[in-house]
Amino acid sequence: MLIGLDSMESVRKLLKQNFDVIQDDNLMHFKNCTIWRVVIKDTFTPDKGIIIIDIVFADRDIYKNAVTDTISLQINNTVIPVVKPKHLIEIKKLSGRAIDLLDIQALEEAEQEMGKPVLKIYNASQGILPDNYKFDREEAHER
Repeated sequence: MLIGLDSMESVRKLLKQNFDVIQDDNLMHFKNCTIWRVVIKDTFTPDKGIIIIDIVFADRDIYKNAVTDTISLQINNTVIPVVKPKHLIEIKKLSGRAIDLLDIQALEEAEQEMGKPVLKIYNASQGILPDNYKFDREEAHER
């Protein structure tokens, strides 16, 4: 998740209202980003363990651009801003991790194969993807 610094308290409140938050005060400062790690109780799987959520702050220009220049995805009555592939690729390049480099390759290959952006919005007036839209991460990594 990528959020603006000014959204931290509202996200914290939302998490506490909807989940059993175990920890929400872990800020990790790295060379290229600041990550807020939140730990919640897992009530979704039979294991009932914990879920770790890493939230990246838009505290640098590359992240600020990604947060302000988004695609709107509507699910039911909720509009969710989604990072555009071009910004996601820029962010993933910063890490240099092997998995991120594979993700970049998969995004670029999918874009070339489809002849259009991977996350193109098909119904711009409503900001939704078609019902049959699917990006299979495992399949993309196998190519």
